[in-house]
Amino acid sequence: TEEAYQEARKAADKAASLAPDLVEARKAIGWVSMTPALDFRAAEKEFRRALELAPGDAGAKNALSYALGAQGRLAEAGQNCREALLLDPLVTTLWYNLGRLAVAAGRYQDAEQMFRKGLEIQPHAARFHAYLAALDILQKNATAALQEAQLEPDGFWREYALALVQQTQPDRAAADTALKNFSTKYAKNGAYQIAVIHALRREPDEMFQWLDNAYATHDSGLTQLAITPFVSQYRDDPRFVALCQKLGVQLP
Repeated sequence: TEEAYQEARKAADKAASLAPDLVEARKAIGWVSMTPALDFRAAEKEFRRALELAPGDAGAKNALSYALGAQGRLAEAGQNCREALLLDPLVTTLWYNLGRLAVAAGRYQDAEQMFRKGLEIQPHAARFHAYLAALDILQKNATAALQEAQLEPDGFWREYALALVQQTQPDRAAADTALKNFSTKYAKNGAYQIAVIHALRREPDEMFQWLDNAYATHDSGLTQLAITPFVSQYRDDPRFVALCQKLGVQLP
């Protein structure tokens, strides 16, 4: 992954040197600024530049929304997301981005509608069922959460959703095993999701340990720190505040 990111950065920089006003180059630099650099402000600058060059580019508008949400600027992120949907309502990532922002605001019914709209457009898209499972957990509906987790088509997100749901079941041994198995398998590229599971289990020390791992490995999950359910309940913890400061995240 690290080698791939390095090649991506070289390619994006080369494109920008050849054609500084190429919209796709500016967006590419913005995305590698998001991950792995975790420099959300630099990403915002690139995406805004892309929009100056192409105001009607839904992808650039979506990317700007993503960068703003990563910084905790949720109202601005939501506005840009809605504007992007007006430009292209068939971009599925816009629907789950808007849904996640709705979850962060506690508007669970709106969030579900947005997730399901994305599934209408692309029934086999990854993440939507995992997000719906988390939403059901938030609403104390473990049965529905399990059903959604089982419908998730993507391998990683399905295993994550199932491990998350297992923490809500009465069998604690099975819950511990699910967490252990997921942590062992995805320690290198799923540190953020492991932290979320510990947050759901109300194990803040373990959660912050995995968040530190996520930061050290430039885990893309940290772009969702300001809006992730379960983790946000620790927003008053000094360790959470310190991590936000390192990432340049405003607490919403």
